[in-house]
Amino acid sequence: MTPSDHHSTRHHSTRHHPANHHPTRDEVRIWDLPLRLWHWLFAASVGGALYTGLSEDIALIDWHMRFGLAALALLSWRVGWGVIGPRYARWSHVVRTLGRSATEPPVGRSSSTSATPATAPAATTAATTAVTATATSAVTARVPSEGAVFARTRPGALMALVLPLVVAVQAGAGLFTSDFIFTDGPLVRHVSAATVDLFSAVHHRAYWLVLGLIGLHLCAHLFYAARRDPVVLSMLTGRKRITLPPTSDRLGLALAWLAVVAVASGLFARYLG
Repeated sequence: MTPSDHHSTRHHSTRHHPANHHPTRDEVRIWDLPLRLWHWLFAASVGGALYTGLSEDIALIDWHMRFGLAALALLSWRVGWGVIGPRYARWSHVVRTLGRSATEPPVGRSSSTSATPATAPAATTAATTAVTATATSAVTARVPSEGAVFARTRPGALMALVLPLVVAVQAGAGLFTSDFIFTDGPLVRHVSAATVDLFSAVHHRAYWLVLGLIGLHLCAHLFYAARRDPVVLSMLTGRKRITLPPTSDRLGLALAWLAVVAVASGLFARYLG
């Protein structure tokens, strides 16, 4: 091998080495602090409501109702934050994640490419295949080599919509639920017996959906933990290894909206009182 050949080989190896390590994918703060606090408070309120409701201990029924009301208040805050909050907390971002095109190119890829005409079709096919897989698998959605367009995968976006909705139905039905012996929901006196029967049936069955969705959510995180994927810690640190601009906290706006929800919740509790 001539010196020029050796230099060419070393240059070729150096040129391709960085691509193998994907240096452009850094940990970016995606989830704002108010959203992360809401996530854990909501988890605590739902967990507390499930525990006190399924324990069948009549002494815990008051706490069951408190946890349910707390979950509804937190959901009210989340609905508003999904409108006025940072980019990745907004419902529009969640909906666009679900509705994105299967052929939409991932962020971080330039429209120009260094591929030769002979290899360009293969590169295009590979990119399209990876993005299509994102729509059907949470695993392939996190392939480091392909970047990302949205902060969530499609399964994650679906969970972000469905779980709060099911909890809202469950907790909302509890307001009109009665066991006709010891405990009435706070709004039972305002509706007919037939309506109470309907909402009681919903409340005594919908919790299975809540449990199932929570179980699915936890199993997904256990799977990622087994793969040592840092997404498991993203709701603690706010960071994900992703190619997106970082978020902002908007703490002043979050506190202002919290004050509005707190006042409204206090007025509602006084009405129930």
